[in-house]
Amino acid sequence: TLLPIGKFFAMTATPAAGFKFNGWSGSRATNGNTLTFLMASNLAFTANFADTNRPVLVITNLTTGQRVSNATFTVKGTAGDNWRVANVQYQLNGSGWSNAASANLWSNWSATAGFVPGTNVLQMYSADSSGNFSLTNSLNIFYVLNAPLQLRTTGSGTLSPNYSNALLAIGQNFTLTATGGSGYAFTNWTLATNGLPSAATHTAALTFMMVSNLSLQADFVDVARPVVVITAPAANQRLTNALATATGTASDNFKVSGVWYQLNGGGWQPSRTTNNWTNWSTLATLTVGTNALRAYAVDFSGNFSTTSSVSFISSNTFQLRLDLGTAPPPLANGLTFSLQLSTNLNGRIQTSTDLLNWTTLTNFIGTRSPLTFRDPSATNQSPKFYRAIVP
Repeated sequence: TLLPIGKFFAMTATPAAGFKFNGWSGSRATNGNTLTFLMASNLAFTANFADTNRPVLVITNLTTGQRVSNATFTVKGTAGDNWRVANVQYQLNGSGWSNAASANLWSNWSATAGFVPGTNVLQMYSADSSGNFSLTNSLNIFYVLNAPLQLRTTGSGTLSPNYSNALLAIGQNFTLTATGGSGYAFTNWTLATNGLPSAATHTAALTFMMVSNLSLQADFVDVARPVVVITAPAANQRLTNALATATGTASDNFKVSGVWYQLNGGGWQPSRTTNNWTNWSTLATLTVGTNALRAYAVDFSGNFSTTSSVSFISSNTFQLRLDLGTAPPPLANGLTFSLQLSTNLNGRIQTSTDLLNWTTLTNFIGTRSPLTFRDPSATNQSPKFYRAIVP
């Protein structure tokens, strides 16, 4: 400003926020904020202000006590100052201070830290261009080593949470709960390290400490009985034949291994199936009067169904008549026989020369009547006896 020479003037210096006034220098030096001077040629004054504010440093992606699973971690944050940030420094586990990196004058910065297993101490501060330092941030970071957990089950059931092949922190405790599926019950856990069994427990809720090469197996056992139903004959049904086809159904929460039946207190016999016991059947030889049929099913786990039973009545009438088809004497090609029989009546034709020792000539199945047979060996007049029998 052009000022008249020989006239007195006054100027007052006021520091901005975060600065302090350090006095006037130049044509006259003084520490007072207000400078009074007599204007003369070539006067020059400098008002000196000093930055007094600390810069501020913030770490944005880590907090003290945090657990991390990466050995190499990029620490990120921000820095600010009332004037200018000059740099950001960091050190890990007292290894010495290093420069962080920034692409926007330290508004954002990053630093790469190589953690060691366990607790790591990370320290960081920033400095401004006036030589002021921020407070030092010090964080305790826990680097966790992880390992995959191997989980197996036998039988049917669920695990909660399902940590199968999950990376879990070594040295940390976890809890798993085993729940049996429909018709199954939990029996035990087996713990193994490096393939060698180390412990077993029968408690469904398992708390364990994670270690390397740990595998857990939950065992479930099938406790549900199979179910068997006799669908024919019906209760109190009246039958007129000596043979009856008994039928029924069987089911299980897993698999039926077989269905057994008993007729009139006799021995237990296996039935037949063509569709894995969804349906079963057997041919029963009935007696005159009331017949009692019982059946039960077994599953692959050894569980037995309750025994189903039904009573019905048979008049036990059937036809079984063996006649010569040709009259004696025997022909050159042997004797021919005619067999009249009831449907579903199965048996065999036997021959004997002494009525004591019998051999089977042929078997027959009662799918139609009459049936014709021939004995090609009956070509002479030696005594020979024939009979038709059913089981």
